[in-house]
Amino acid sequence: MHNINYHIENFRIEIENIYKAYRFSNAGLYNYKRLVKDDITKNPENFHIVDEECEIEIKFTEEELEEANHLGFYQKIIAGNTIAMIYNLWEDKYRPKFAKYLNYEETKDLKNDFFGELGKIRHAIVHTNYSYTSKLKNLQILKSFIVNKQLILSLFEVDYVYRQALKALEEIEIKAMN
Repeated sequence: MHNINYHIENFRIEIENIYKAYRFSNAGLYNYKRLVKDDITKNPENFHIVDEECEIEIKFTEEELEEANHLGFYQKIIAGNTIAMIYNLWEDKYRPKFAKYLNYEETKDLKNDFFGELGKIRHAIVHTNYSYTSKLKNLQILKSFIVNKQLILSLFEVDYVYRQALKALEEIEIKAMN
C-alpha cells in the first residue's frame, strides 16, 4: 500500500502535466493567430482549418480570430478547462485518498482553503458559463480573479492556480508529517 507522499507526488505530477498542456495550448493559440493574421488580410474570406484525418473544416471570421487574445473567448475556454481539471483531480481522486491517510471520518472533513475557492471558480466556469455568482464574492486567495463582477481567466490567473495548487500540496504534506 502506498503512503500519502506517493499520492502527493502523483498529484503534483498531474498538476504539472495539466499546466504544461495549458501552456502549450496557450502558446499555440497566440502563435496560430500570428501565423494566420497575414493570410486573412490577403484573403478576406473566412479563414479555415481543414483536418483531413477527422474530415472536418472549421471556419473563423476575422472577428473570431481577434478573440485569440489575452482575455479573449478562446483563452477563457482553455483556462477554464485547466482550472476545472485541477479541481476535479483534487475532489474526485486525491482528496478521498488524503482524507483516508490523515484519518478523517469523511472526505468532506478534509478542508483546504485554496481548493475550496477553486471549487467555487470551477462551479462558475462549468455551471454558469463563466458568470459571476454570489459564491465568488467572499474569495480571499483567488479574489483577483473577479474584477467588476467578471471572472477573469488569463494566463496570469492560470499560473497563479498552478503555483497555489503546489503550495496547497506542500501544506497537506506538512499536515501528514504531524
